[in-house]
Amino acid sequence: MSLGVYPVGPPFGRFHEYQPDHVSIEGGVPVAKPIVGSGRVSASELPGGQVAVTWHVGPYDTLSEAYSAFASWIKEQNREPGGASWEVYWTDPAEVPDPSTWKTELIWPLR
Repeated sequence: MSLGVYPVGPPFGRFHEYQPDHVSIEGGVPVAKPIVGSGRVSASELPGGQVAVTWHVGPYDTLSEAYSAFASWIKEQNREPGGASWEVYWTDPAEVPDPSTWKTELIWPLR
């Protein structure tokens, strides 16, 4: 790639804000070494610490149902979300055209 680094894992989307009238999403790919951004590309790090993790299998348009169940589970555990969640897209829709088999890992930091 133009910065001399290549992905070492699947792409992710991190959701900083998700409101009906405003969405702030960070898209990225993990790389093996730090980079210096250029233009619209900037470097960032996913946070460390405790997280809750679950999987969604199916089309992206049903992810909201998975998030509702995930949020309920977190509350049942007497925990609270602690920041922006992210999704790891383990299935490439260009290679696997059947959306019912797409695998998405959901990760939510906890307080």
